[in-house]
Amino acid sequence: MIPAVTKEVTKEVVIEPARVEEEVIPAVYETITREQLGTEAVEERIEIPATYIAVEKRVVSNAGGLEWRQVLCETNATSATIGQIQAALTNAGYPVPSDGEFGPATLQAMESFQRANGLPIGYLTMSTVDALGLSLS
Repeated sequence: MIPAVTKEVTKEVVIEPARVEEEVIPAVYETITREQLGTEAVEERIEIPATYIAVEKRVVSNAGGLEWRQVLCETNATSATIGQIQAALTNAGYPVPSDGEFGPATLQAMESFQRANGLPIGYLTMSTVDALGLSLS
């Protein structure tokens, strides 16, 4: 006997027939920005005036030197003496409180007096005392 030859066959069967369905897909909007030339480019020439600044230049005209000047020492600079100097400065047109203390106000008044009278500036020299018309003995 000849055995039977079998073969498995797969068959596709339509269960539901093909159909057409309409689906509404909403529109998608995009904003596109574009540049549009309104007027042609124009070149303008604007004159900007120069700016100047004053620069002070100091030149040594005299090499300087050492001078010996007599100053009023701390021993002789008592409250009474400083009070006399303050009164003399006030009388000379450089008002300063007469408190007997050689403070910043007295120093500023003294230096202004020295500048105005061509005296050495910065120390209470005997030439400043003499220029104020004081005689400290």
